[in-house]
Amino acid sequence: MSPWVAKREDATLYVANFGIEYSDGSVMILTHAYDDIREQKQSDVYTQTLHQLFETAGLPVPAISSKELSSKKLADVSLLILPYAANMDSNTESIILSYVKNGGKLLASFSLPPAVAEILGVKQSGYIQQSYPGEFSSFRLTTAPAPNMPNEAKQSSWGIM
Repeated sequence: MSPWVAKREDATLYVANFGIEYSDGSVMILTHAYDDIREQKQSDVYTQTLHQLFETAGLPVPAISSKELSSKKLADVSLLILPYAANMDSNTESIILSYVKNGGKLLASFSLPPAVAEILGVKQSGYIQQSYPGEFSSFRLTTAPAPNMPNEAKQSSWGIM
């Protein structure tokens, strides 16, 4: 999930028909503990927003801090959500790599440590700044859209990851 902001002000994102279709285990949100105050605030915003989204949908999902994370605590977790995984510490990265190698599933946004991206088969190209105004002004489908889905979604961004 990656909503884009058109302006630097409060906005509301509406998500319809959100729910768990099938689950054979538990879901958990990973919160990160950063030394850098700015990075911690950024992480907290992403994590709290996602946590509230689940709560509002009636899907309480527990969160665990990266400081408390262990392979044992992930043993019964079928989906680990990483709302903000930038600059992950090596211990957390190692636990997540082990989790994925043992069949665990991840839902991640923003960016991933290179080793985690590699094991998932995700190619990260890094930050790309727009080369002309409006270059990233919309998302356009290359195949036929699902029923009631538009062919194009407008957005405002000065860069992508």
